[in-house]
Amino acid sequence: MSKKILALDVGTSMIKAVLVSAEGKSLFSASSPVEDSGRHDVDPEQIWRKAAAVIAEVVGKAGGNSEIGALIATGQGDGLWMLENGTETPASAVLWNSSDGSAVVHDWETDGTIASHFDATGTVLWPGCSAALWRWFAKKEPARAAKVTTVFTAKDFINFKLTGVIATDITDATIPFIDPAGRNYSEAAFERLGCQDMRALVPEVLEAGSAIAPLTAEAAALTGLSESTSVHMGLLDVAAMMIGSGLKNQGDVLAVLGTTAASISIVPAGKPSKNAVGATIYLPDGQHLRVMGSSSGTATLEWFLKTHGFEGANRYQDFWKEVEDAEPSGEIFLPYLNGERAPFLATNAFGVLLGITSTTTRGAIGRAVVEGVTMSLKHGMSVVASEAKLAGQGSITLAGGGSMSANWAQLVANLAAKPVVVDGRPDLGALGVASLLLPKTADVSTSSLTKVNRFEPDKNNTDWQEKYSRFLEYVDLFRLKWLKDSNDVSPLPKH
Repeated sequence: MSKKILALDVGTSMIKAVLVSAEGKSLFSASSPVEDSGRHDVDPEQIWRKAAAVIAEVVGKAGGNSEIGALIATGQGDGLWMLENGTETPASAVLWNSSDGSAVVHDWETDGTIASHFDATGTVLWPGCSAALWRWFAKKEPARAAKVTTVFTAKDFINFKLTGVIATDITDATIPFIDPAGRNYSEAAFERLGCQDMRALVPEVLEAGSAIAPLTAEAAALTGLSESTSVHMGLLDVAAMMIGSGLKNQGDVLAVLGTTAASISIVPAGKPSKNAVGATIYLPDGQHLRVMGSSSGTATLEWFLKTHGFEGANRYQDFWKEVEDAEPSGEIFLPYLNGERAPFLATNAFGVLLGITSTTTRGAIGRAVVEGVTMSLKHGMSVVASEAKLAGQGSITLAGGGSMSANWAQLVANLAAKPVVVDGRPDLGALGVASLLLPKTADVSTSSLTKVNRFEPDKNNTDWQEKYSRFLEYVDLFRLKWLKDSNDVSPLPKH
């Protein structure tokens, strides 16, 4: 495709639109924050209006729509995005980080469903997956559930608003109902999870990159795009980011410090890992991604800033200055404010601050918070690298909003005990999904990368590894409490 591609990224905290040239270069972009309701849900129509607005802003910056040949979207996965009575939008969509499905997951743990589903698919389900949320929703509000005609994900909802077509792709459909061998819906998975009533609600699976339909007249009017603009099927955000980063080798790790702290690596297709943790995403080319998506991330830091008086445009600078000024100390924070889903499952986990004394300062606690998030990220990186059978050999690329802090990137390198390269492009996912429509000669992994920041482990690396070991000891200790009513009290995965 010789014309420009408009790529949309429907994130948890931000919606972005990026115009990408035929060579794979980011030309114009726009973004809009998603308001935090504090309830892990959103108004889908508001998300649609924001998406249409950022698209229109990019079209305006580009001087019109004449050179825009197609639109393609990526976005957050899982959660419970629905339609009622065919085309009606409910008042809310539940997000992937919701704990509403906790009781369902607890029952699945107790009766062995979690283990059997992992054996079949390579994914340990958590409270924010669509199956758990649907079971919770159908029990809580059966009258509303009876009106539901479609269950899909954020990007698929936006595609529906753009075209009127209901569809998804293999990466978003993977969890929880896709059969890895047949790469289509598994009747056994619906039955195993007690979701037979969802079978008629899930959308058709289209090939990533394939054309869905042109824009509706209403969508064209809202976005400023031509009605003839073709909308194409995109990918789940972590898959798009992996493509955008240019990481292709088993053992290479993409670490994302975003709303969730996620560790991602390509692994051999086939039988799931012996580590019954995390998610396995099936890629269009037949490969698999292993994803350790923690429930902690930059949202955990935002919680600390909001509750401890860091406000205004300079809140990050003020925070890091206070952290740097704090005397070295031994506080350790377990960052599981909303339970944990990977690299271990503990639906009722909670945050824990350990080692405080009468000399502990706000800065020292803040340091413990970012260290705790980073240690959770490190734990996930260790697991995905080991499953690629190339632990210690692959590279680490750091992305996401948190990676823009040199302090935080250095901390990742220290705990990883390996060099870390920061991919500072805020539109990594958009570039990755746009590449599905670009000529093979286009290389989005380097075309918009203007500067490479590399962070080496510093001289205090031994101290960091000792602190990380204590972090894992505390996790093991509290995990016994978190899981005391569960059948799953197995050791943590190897790290």
